Amino acid sequence: YFKGLGFIGEKNYDQARMAVGKAVELNSGYFKARMLLADIHLHERSFDLAVDEAGEALKMVPGDYQTRMIRAHALIGLKKVEEAEKDFQILIDNHPENPAAFYQMGLLKSAFRDYDAALDYLSRAYDKNNRLIDVFVQTAKIHVIRKAFDKAHALCDRQIDIYKDQKPLIAIVHNVRAGIYLAENDIEKAREALNQSVDVNPDYLPPYETLARLYLAENNKEKAIRQYETILEKNPKLPVPHMIIGTLYDSDKAYDKAADHYREALSINPEFAPAANNLAYHLLQRTDQVDEALRLAGIAKGKLPEDPGVMDTLGLAYYRKGLYGNAVNEFLDSLKKIPENPIVHYHL
Repeated sequence: YFKGLGFIGEKNYDQARMAVGKAVELNSGYFKARMLLADIHLHERSFDLAVDEAGEALKMVPGDYQTRMIRAHALIGLKKVEEAEKDFQILIDNHPENPAAFYQMGLLKSAFRDYDAALDYLSRAYDKNNRLIDVFVQTAKIHVIRKAFDKAHALCDRQIDIYKDQKPLIAIVHNVRAGIYLAENDIEKAREALNQSVDVNPDYLPPYETLARLYLAENNKEKAIRQYETILEKNPKLPVPHMIIGTLYDSDKAYDKAADHYREALSINPEFAPAANNLAYHLLQRTDQVDEALRLAGIAKGKLPEDPGVMDTLGLAYYRKGLYGNAVNEFLDSLKKIPENPIVHYHL
């Protein structure tokens, strides 16, 4: 069992599965091993095996929160939605103080466009812990879908007050607000919110890509590049303008020019994660510099461990190195966060 935990710490899920499987083989009543094996199967998207193992674990400890959550997610993977709902409801009934099951039920209702029910569950999760970023993001998305833009903006205002000086979280709120403005077709305010997101946390990746798409959609690329070049003339030691210029060139398929600016950003700040990620991806897609790409992807992962785009880049680097188990783990972790992304599915 502990050997399996060690392998999970190394993200070596093949070895972890074998070790924990051996623990279960030696003692079929070992609850922790059963639960961990179910979680490994869920991570590997072996949903039927996850359901079986979680079911065995729940026979031993019917009230265990994590095990029932694992089974519910595996049931969703098998498209057995009603059974998953039953598990979530049991968690809600037995642990009304824990927001996790309320949030998951809200996601499930939202997926089936039952937005009234979704908002009800999400608001109950929010009441229990108003600092949960996922609950905030999903609630804002539903308000946008329903064109309740005032409610979405009010939620953003409240969240910025709640997060106070937590810059990584505030950057996410500004990015969400930009999406609200885009849904309202207010491009200037969207751009302003994206720039606020970058200013608050330059390491946060999504605003750069959205900014680039906005400039390109307006046929404004050259003007935007000139703006950021002017900024660099005044202060050449800023990595962010290089990052934005690079993203603009990337979006316009001028890949070599983009790479030059990512390198400039990294020469100013060698730990600048967005540039490290994008340059790594460029090297993997268009050169044979796999070792350098892996090094850069590692820098990005160290700074942005929860970013699904960074996971995808690192997975691609592992793939190019022939480290297929590591690659699979990164792609699977990425898909947990962006399950509908076709590029990550293709890489996997």
